Amino acid sequence: MAEQRVVARAEWRWVLIAALVALAIVNVPYLAGGSSERPERVFGGCILLVDDCYSYLAKMRQGAEGAWLFHLAYTPEPHRGALFFPFHLLLGKVAALLPGSDLTVRLVWVYHAARVIFGLGLLLTVYRFLAACTEQVVVRRLAWLMVTFGGGLGWLLSAFGQPNWLGSPPLDFYLPEGFAFLVLFGFPHLALAQSLLLWGILSLSKAWGVSTTPATRNTQHESRITHYELRITNHELRISPGLHSPASFGWRWASSSPSTWRWRGR
Repeated sequence: MAEQRVVARAEWRWVLIAALVALAIVNVPYLAGGSSERPERVFGGCILLVDDCYSYLAKMRQGAEGAWLFHLAYTPEPHRGALFFPFHLLLGKVAALLPGSDLTVRLVWVYHAARVIFGLGLLLTVYRFLAACTEQVVVRRLAWLMVTFGGGLGWLLSAFGQPNWLGSPPLDFYLPEGFAFLVLFGFPHLALAQSLLLWGILSLSKAWGVSTTPATRNTQHESRITHYELRITNHELRISPGLHSPASFGWRWASSSPSTWRWRGR
C-alpha cells in the first residue's frame, strides 16, 4: 500500500508564501538603511550584532583574495592557515566571481543573498521537520509560526522602560542561536547549520524506524529519539530552543494522541 505524501503540495505552497513574507519583513530594516544613504553617511550592510557581521565579511574577503584556509588577521606572528570558517571563505570566492570594481559591495550583496537563500531553506526544513511530528496541519502551521516569529518576553522589559534589567538586554534581542527570527535577520551560516541538524534528526528517525503512523510505531526507537532530543536540549549539539520547543511539543502531542492520527495509505 503506497504511503501518502508527508507534506501535501498545498501545504508547501502555504509555507513558501509565509516564508517569503517572513523574509520580506526581516529585510525591511536593510532596505531602509540602504535607501537612507548619503554622501557623508554610508550604510555598512549590517544591523544586528554588527561586530560579528563585519568579522564575517572580513573572513569572506580572505576567501575572495584567494585563501582556502583561515588566517588570523590580528597577530604579527607568522602562522599556518586552518580549516575554519569555510562557509564564509566560499562566500567570498563567490563574491570574487561577480562583476564590479568594489569588492566590499560585492561581499555585502553575497552575504545577504546567502542570508535569504539559506533562511528560506531553514523555514522549509522546519516545516518538514514538524510534519514528521504531527499529521495535524493546524498544529504544523501553528508550530511553524511559533518557530519563525516567536521569542521571549524581552519586549515587556522594553515596554516598561527596563531594556537592560539585571545589567543585560533580553536574550531574545541578541542571541540568534536561540531564536529563528534573529537567524533570518542576519546569520546565513546558522540557518544552514540548523537546517542540516534538523535533516540529520529526520534521517536518524527514518533509520531507526520512528514513525507517527500507529501501525509502525516502535516504542524502543521512540525512546531513543526522545533521549536524543533531550541531549540536544542540553546543548550537546546546541540546537536552537526556538526550533526545539514547538517541534518537541508537536512530537509529544502526537505521541500522546494516537486517536487523532489518520492511517497513512488509506
